[in-house]
Amino acid sequence: MNFTEDLFYTYLPLNQQRVTENIHQDHLFFRLPNTWSILLVTITKDDEGENGLSHRNLLETDFIVCVLNVFYETAIKIPYFFTDFGACFLMPNEYIDECCAALSSFEKMTYDNFKLVLFTNKVSLRKIYEQGHELRIAKMVASEGMVIPVVRGDGLDFAYRIAGNDKW
Repeated sequence: MNFTEDLFYTYLPLNQQRVTENIHQDHLFFRLPNTWSILLVTITKDDEGENGLSHRNLLETDFIVCVLNVFYETAIKIPYFFTDFGACFLMPNEYIDECCAALSSFEKMTYDNFKLVLFTNKVSLRKIYEQGHELRIAKMVASEGMVIPVVRGDGLDFAYRIAGNDKW
């Protein structure tokens, strides 16, 4: 374990000014370590699933909690985002398999109860950088008491493209 890189986001400086005031300031954004990966998670409809999509937001919230529980007893904080397609997590490589394992039981419950398929894929930041793409992140204040990760670069778009374009 590389504690410095694992704690990258945990110790990323928080910019106290609002996002709208700082979104274009390059010096506030830091390149994520190449020892991190992107975990993409979405829910797709099975041919038999009819009403399950109405539960999609609840299920997406549940799988976010499922992944965050992996980090609960650690000092590691990870950034994550709701997306149009599900959720995106950025994390140290060594936690990817544990998160996927945690999601596997959730995947079975999602299908058994809602006939929805949980689709996950991972893309290493090393691969993204080696392909000439970039991903930089900042912690910013969105509103009083609300801190959010903000990313810049085309790295997430590239990750979605190579992760299984038909799912996203």
